[in-house]
Amino acid sequence: MKTIKNKINVICLGVRNMEKSILFYRDELGLRTNEKEYSPKAIFFNISGTKFELYPLELLCRILMKLILPKSGKDSEVLLWLIM
Repeated sequence: MKTIKNKINVICLGVRNMEKSILFYRDELGLRTNEKEYSPKAIFFNISGTKFELYPLELLCRILMKLILPKSGKDSEVLLWLIM
């Protein structure tokens, strides 16, 4: 019988300020990335086989609302959940 291993491939974190977040994760914590800019649209870090991504929170919320929200008017509930 084959064993299935669960693995997290990508973790995406929505951030309010890309420049400050990049300074913290790349320059303070030393996470590895190929990105050299301080305000890219998104940035990926390599962490032991898992991609860790920083993405602007406002854009991430818009994308997620389009993908997962039914047309029920619960936008504010999901937005609160993402910000917490």
